[in-house]
Amino acid sequence: MKILIAGANGQLGQAMLRVCADLQLPHCGVAHAQMDITDLKQIAAVVEREQPTYVVNMAAVSDVRAAQSDAAHCYAVNRDGAANLARVCAEHSIPLLHLSTDYVFDGQLGLPYTEEHKPNPQNVYGNSKLEGEEAVRELCPQHVIVRSSWVFAATGNNFFARTLAALQRGDSVQAANDQIGCPTYAVHLAQVCAAILQQVDCDTDPPLWGTYHYCDRGPTTRYDFARTIATTFAQRTEAPEPKVEPIDSSALNDRVYSARHAVLATEKLFFTFGIRQRGWRQGVKRAVEVAAQHGLTE
Repeated sequence: MKILIAGANGQLGQAMLRVCADLQLPHCGVAHAQMDITDLKQIAAVVEREQPTYVVNMAAVSDVRAAQSDAAHCYAVNRDGAANLARVCAEHSIPLLHLSTDYVFDGQLGLPYTEEHKPNPQNVYGNSKLEGEEAVRELCPQHVIVRSSWVFAATGNNFFARTLAALQRGDSVQAANDQIGCPTYAVHLAQVCAAILQQVDCDTDPPLWGTYHYCDRGPTTRYDFARTIATTFAQRTEAPEPKVEPIDSSALNDRVYSARHAVLATEKLFFTFGIRQRGWRQGVKRAVEVAAQHGLTE
């Protein structure tokens, strides 16, 4: 087994590198500068050179607001880049594990979304990821698509990192109390991806290709997520707990981050692979510890 990780410089790619190293799985990480997934020839050259057994696509435009303001770039990466990887993988009979998002759904169901629910994205980011999924399904029969939600890590452009930075500056924090989802620690998600590949590598019959959901355990609001970050940060630094204020999404005056209830059902993943959910609060504690180790909470 050798795993080629596209997008190795991102928060999820970095987590996947650490997990592969911990599990002693042969792997190769390529950042954007080494392999631009919008360039079909670059992908083909890297695959020819590295000869991977599996390719994992963790390269994406994941900033929802940035995606809305630059749709062309977002589609080039999230849709066309995924299609390019799928084409090259299919040509070499290499299975592709592709990461997607809860934003393919509209967040209005009020119940956990299963893999059978019909997608209905409401913004550029969600639609670009949906079209990326469709390209992978069409072009690469040997694929696993993993949808996740609210992925966070100690560094990078994510809700956790932005909230932690604000807390460190002593700024007050406001967070929506009407956006419901499941925060997912990047390392937990990377561990899930590694476990899937290890089982796929056993060449089971029938094969395990398809679309699956994974998020950390426990639906919550953005407000409760931020408050948990603040509490954990205060405990770690032995400082007074910062104030976190709940607000309605309407106060943000931002259609991209409107009120939504997007919880992913993970039963299919469990019954297929035996993979259980980890708790997101455990992920917050670990992410704060990692930030402290890197001097981000000093």
